[in-house]
Amino acid sequence: MLKYFKRSMKVAKKPHLVVPKLIEQPTWGGKYILDLKKWSGIKAFKNLKIGQSYEFFGDSKLLLHVTDSSSSEFLPEKGWSTTREVESPYKKDEYISLSSLINNNSEALGKSLSKIKQNALLIKLNQAFGNSFQIHVKPGTQCKWKPKPESWYFLEDGYITLGLKKGTDLSEYKKTCELVVNKMRELSSSVLSKEMTVDQARQKAKEYIKKHDPHNFVNLYHVKKYEVIDLSEGGVHHSWEEDKKNHPLGNVVYEVQVDVLDSTSTLRSFDQGKIKDNGTIRELQIDEYFKHIETNEKKNKIENLRKSVSGNTLLRTPYYNVDLYSLREKAEFSTNSIFHHLFVRDGEVNISGPDGSVHLTRGHSCFIPAHTGTYSIEPLKESVIVKTTL
Repeated sequence: MLKYFKRSMKVAKKPHLVVPKLIEQPTWGGKYILDLKKWSGIKAFKNLKIGQSYEFFGDSKLLLHVTDSSSSEFLPEKGWSTTREVESPYKKDEYISLSSLINNNSEALGKSLSKIKQNALLIKLNQAFGNSFQIHVKPGTQCKWKPKPESWYFLEDGYITLGLKKGTDLSEYKKTCELVVNKMRELSSSVLSKEMTVDQARQKAKEYIKKHDPHNFVNLYHVKKYEVIDLSEGGVHHSWEEDKKNHPLGNVVYEVQVDVLDSTSTLRSFDQGKIKDNGTIRELQIDEYFKHIETNEKKNKIENLRKSVSGNTLLRTPYYNVDLYSLREKAEFSTNSIFHHLFVRDGEVNISGPDGSVHLTRGHSCFIPAHTGTYSIEPLKESVIVKTTL
């Protein structure tokens, strides 16, 4: 691949299909993402609960020859949220990796290479049934944890916790989280030693949390489809909740954030009493969670974190910009010397640059190199495009 770079000295001025990295989440994933992408029939994914699809991240693969997201040749990778490793169906001569672009072709990403290295995007599709209580440290915090600015764009109605209830006693909240995790360790130990089954342990966890419930200390909100929640300042308490009666799909979120691994950035205090099928439980960071949680009342209210769509502008932050375009006819765009990531929320489009084009169907993404300049999007039916840049 390096020979390709040295020979051409630049990447073609055209869109490239982005290979999604699908991540199984057996305790909180679902089937929505596979259905959206028309991949439910793939044998290797048939019985898996997919919680996340990485649409764009530091090691994304950009296809060189496959140009149609509806083609049988276009397949996902399987990976993990805690490492960069993947199970890939592609050979090395079939793609360019984003990391190679950063190292060898700065013009493909944009003029401000140092900014891109520090603030590489992570764009994910999520389907979550009951996620952990978590925070990220505020940007500028000096500690071992890395900030992870993030924002949520809901693709379906959702149910979330967001921020501390007014007047919450943090010591009582922390004590409750500690009681729960100690109980979960006890139950996990009983499962691992064969003293009880996983189902028995899960039932006991459910009963215990009814008496010692961290939800008593946080705000719970129902969120409408296409609402935007901006948590890019960090420190705010949040989780995606489970309410299968009112929200049978769980929380379906298009999430934009800085590309930092969860293992180095996410502090958790409560994992909803979840026990994995093998009897183990997730590690929590309760002490540091409470050390870094945001207690400013203004930043714990959803009214101050909900963003209104203005024209084509969906979101503006110091780390990334997100725009939304509803298209009925062909339109031209300019990269303005910075790369674009495009996601088809609805519809079907042809996207063309000076050196080639791609056919992009609903639920799929493409990458437009910065030096492409002018490119066009032709909707084959009424379509909605989400555009993200730095």
